[in-house]
Amino acid sequence: CILLVFISGCSGMSSLLDLKSDMDSQQRIVMNQERNFQRVWLAIEKNKLKKGLGGDYIIKKYGEPIARIVEKDKSRVRWAYTQNSFCLSGPRSYLYFDLQDLLIDWQNVQ
Repeated sequence: CILLVFISGCSGMSSLLDLKSDMDSQQRIVMNQERNFQRVWLAIEKNKLKKGLGGDYIIKKYGEPIARIVEKDKSRVRWAYTQNSFCLSGPRSYLYFDLQDLLIDWQNVQ
């Protein structure tokens, strides 16, 4: 019976360590999203983006967007970068790509 309690106790400790690891991982994701947003926002503000840049280049330079949305008419794909992935109502940046994955437009929204 003592052995069973001990094993159960170890399992609980393992769960706590897994939870902390998950929280650390989520924190890193949020920090990366914030950094990516800041990079894209500044690139737009400083006119650093150019039409025709490829999606792979954008990801290497500025990081992954939080979302990729195919527009209703399917003519382009909008990449969204935000400060907070839980709320799309704050400041955000959008990059628009054609179907060949080339940058065609961009905007910052307050």
